[in-house]
Amino acid sequence: MNMEQTQNVPQHEIEGLMRTLKEIGIKGLIENSSVVVLNHLIERGYIPHHREGIISSLKENTDMEYGEIMELINNWNRWKKYLPSYSLRLNQKLDKINQQMNSIVPFRYVGDRLVGFVENKSKGIDVLDGMGNNNILLGTIDKNWSINWNPYWVINPEVNRYIVGEIKTLKENSWF
Repeated sequence: MNMEQTQNVPQHEIEGLMRTLKEIGIKGLIENSSVVVLNHLIERGYIPHHREGIISSLKENTDMEYGEIMELINNWNRWKKYLPSYSLRLNQKLDKINQQMNSIVPFRYVGDRLVGFVENKSKGIDVLDGMGNNNILLGTIDKNWSINWNPYWVINPEVNRYIVGEIKTLKENSWF
């Protein structure tokens, strides 16, 4: 894959970097941005995990000199135990659910949940949690922009805030 190609960055890719920002802070991110980006590319499978593969990918796809590449790899080796590791299984689940569902708002991790918005058969919007083996209906949004919450499921405040914020965005964009 040529990393210099222009492409739309999926929202879940940005979410991984935002998670990193939360964990190491702005100062840590700015001081070590190249290490964080390299870690993200490796964790998401854009660059191989082994040293030779990293060197080869960076030589082919960047204008970095060999010394710069080695310095970056050495810094990454020192920092990688502190950087967040994205679970391959969870990332594959996120990719799979975004491909399967024709979502209005793509699925993304909110806390420990995987939340997305999907059009339902009655032309409303279902809010789903895709974290388990089966999708769980968290609520349904009708054409009046009111949400009917699933009374059998407890929704944590972080997920609740996210859902309400996305509803406001959809309403502003006049989705219906």
